Amino acid sequence: MKRIKLSFGAFGVSVLLHLLIFLLVGSWVIIQAVTPKVTPIGSPDANTQALTEPPPEIPEDTPDPVVDNPQPADSTLQTTPAAEMIASSVTTSNAPSVQIPSVYAMDSSAIAKPVTTSNARSDASLARKVAIGNIFGTTVESDQLGVILDVSGSGHQFLPAVVDEIEKSFKNAFIVLVFGCGMSDNVTEEQVQVLDFSKARVDPQRDAAGAKSILNQLILAQKSPETAKMIKHLKSIPNVYYLYGGDIGPTQFAFQLLLKKNVDTIYWFSDFEDQVNKGWYKKILKDVTARHVRIIAHNFSGKMGETNYGRDFVKELTEATGGKIILSVPKVK
Repeated sequence: MKRIKLSFGAFGVSVLLHLLIFLLVGSWVIIQAVTPKVTPIGSPDANTQALTEPPPEIPEDTPDPVVDNPQPADSTLQTTPAAEMIASSVTTSNAPSVQIPSVYAMDSSAIAKPVTTSNARSDASLARKVAIGNIFGTTVESDQLGVILDVSGSGHQFLPAVVDEIEKSFKNAFIVLVFGCGMSDNVTEEQVQVLDFSKARVDPQRDAAGAKSILNQLILAQKSPETAKMIKHLKSIPNVYYLYGGDIGPTQFAFQLLLKKNVDTIYWFSDFEDQVNKGWYKKILKDVTARHVRIIAHNFSGKMGETNYGRDFVKELTEATGGKIILSVPKVK
């Protein structure tokens, strides 16, 4: 084999070149190792803050900031006409605020119930103010009292006393003046008129002397100065009515009127010496018990004898309604 001999000059140049390359590469590596790294900085985002930046301090008297919580728009609101939205907002603003807590979430007793003006008014309207009075020694409790007064001749002398007793505790009572206390099936609505006593006018023919009309009875009652004063007083106050039709057994219409007025107690002042038809007997009994109306029957003759034709009816009426029978003769002044 033939050996190739390199001259020292070529060999020396090769060694020098390799050494120079080694020094250059080594120097670059060392420089990169000791040079500090620079964090790249991008363009600032207007919607975010740097995590390292502390939040601004809030003064003590500044209200708590409100965190917006945007929600996606409801497609139904976008299609709702403007007129409907206005009507809806007015209705919602006027409606009372009602909160119904979930029984599964927490105990309802732990939830504070808001008190609004409308709720307060509703509570006040629901609270019943029952008046407690005394009528001829009998305690009467009533939210709205109704009164049936027999103004026939036998009771004329007692009328001032009974009106005084009623007005002591029940000034808002509905009073119906009736001729007698009978109830007849032959009486029709055309024969009996329920009229406002403050507008009562005497008819020269129907209310003439000797006529069996209620106004003629009141004319006779005015012979007593006290009764005349009482009649004048009744004409000056509201809620006083009279059954125009005479002594024909119309008392059932007085009951019907008072039931329409939503009374809860009826004070019936009479001597109960008139007949009560069986048909009306059952109907009145059914109507008052269905409405839970108490009946207090006052017999101003002071007794219930054989001549009291309405005795059985009155007895059953008071017992069925939790009422009472008063047997006493009012004191006359």
